[in-house]
Amino acid sequence: MPLIINGRAIEDAVLDAEFSQIKSYHERTSNVSCCERDPEFRQTARENVVGRVLLTEEALRVIDPPAAEEVDAALERLKTEHGGEGHFYAAMGIAPDQVGLVKQDLEVSLRVNKLLERLVEDEAEPAEPELRAFYEEHIASFTDPEQRRASHISKGVSRMASREGLLDEFAAVREQLMDGGDFEALAKAHSDRGTDLVDLGLFRRGDLPEEVELVAFTMRVGEISPVFSSSVGLHIVKLTEIKPSAARPFEGARDEVKRMFMEQRKRERAQELVKRLEKTAVVEELPAEVGQEDGEVSAMH
Repeated sequence: MPLIINGRAIEDAVLDAEFSQIKSYHERTSNVSCCERDPEFRQTARENVVGRVLLTEEALRVIDPPAAEEVDAALERLKTEHGGEGHFYAAMGIAPDQVGLVKQDLEVSLRVNKLLERLVEDEAEPAEPELRAFYEEHIASFTDPEQRRASHISKGVSRMASREGLLDEFAAVREQLMDGGDFEALAKAHSDRGTDLVDLGLFRRGDLPEEVELVAFTMRVGEISPVFSSSVGLHIVKLTEIKPSAARPFEGARDEVKRMFMEQRKRERAQELVKRLEKTAVVEELPAEVGQEDGEVSAMH
């Protein structure tokens, strides 16, 4: 149902998007299925949206607008993060002449970020025992996932070779490999992906096409895969290294530990501020049939 915060109507789509994001996260991390926790997730979504709106209102009240140069710099950082101007506009779903809307949102975001920084600016630097305790409590965040390394022979099906002919070729190549043939030499002779792609280097789950990954992460070091296919052709993989998952030592991760510690502290102070703001906020839920009225704005404005 429509939500109104301090007289500001929030689009249902904002709440629905927040709910979907929360549910998707729990489905990935907690094996949640179907709808048994939907009421809980919808309540969390509501609380998150209310909190963001109240923080935004407070930032607009107490933080001065950033300089145009600061907004422009933030915009350029966004473009770089997206891989360039073209990719940025495509990801945002806007045309270049609509960049003013993005700048408006960036200005608000910069003011919110400054408000959050202000919440912790007078607090003491975290002591070493605090950081070490945080590191131990969140050790998974400082643990590098398992990596594997493999060599690769691959060839796509072209009009010059039938799939059956290519399968016979790769079957013969695998026989030579099983008899002790040199993998790199055979890869150079039979792969059309270039010799620079024979050694795939270290990779994590999600780095390679799914067909290659499914094979590589079920092999032992030194093992040669059967011939297998993907949408681009046929493949043979030899696993050459497994680098087990391991936690980075505290000393090597200290800067990241401190950054995450401070981010958590800011979230905690932001939650405390939201609770204070909620005491005077007017939050209403209208019956669904009322619908949205003229002048509604999203939670981001």
